[in-house]
Amino acid sequence: MEPKTLIDPNLLQLSAQQLTLLSPYLVVFGGICLAILVSVMPGLNPKWSVPGLIIASFLGGIAAAIHCAGLPAETLFGGMLLSDGLAGYANVLFLGAALLVCLYSFRYLERQGLGLPEYYILLALSALGMMLMASSLNLIIIF
Repeated sequence: MEPKTLIDPNLLQLSAQQLTLLSPYLVVFGGICLAILVSVMPGLNPKWSVPGLIIASFLGGIAAAIHCAGLPAETLFGGMLLSDGLAGYANVLFLGAALLVCLYSFRYLERQGLGLPEYYILLALSALGMMLMASSLNLIIIF
C-alpha cells in the first residue's frame, strides 16, 4: 500500500526565478524580523534603529520590485500569487506610500511622545499585507 501524501513535494520547491520574483516580499519581511529583534535588544536604541531598518527594508523592497518589473509574469505557490507588472507597480506604490508615512510621522510621534518601535513594525506589516493582497489570485489569502 502506497503512503498518502497531503502536500505534493514538487509544490514546495522554488526555482531561482521564483525566488527573484518573491524578493520584494522577502526583503520587507526580513526587515520586519530584524526590526523586531533590534527592538528587544538591550543596548540598542530602538527609537532610531527600528525606523532606520524599516526605511531600509522599504527602499530595498522598492528596488527589488523595480528589478522584477522586467521579468515575465509567473504564478507562485500553486497559483495563489501572481507576479506581473501590475503586482510590481502595486508593490512600488504601497512601499512608497508606507515610506512617506514613516518619514512624515517620525517628527509627529516624537512631539507627541509616542516614538515607540511597534508603530513602524505595524506599518511595515500593513504594507506587506497590501503587497500580498495586490498579487493574490486566490481569495483564501485575504483570510
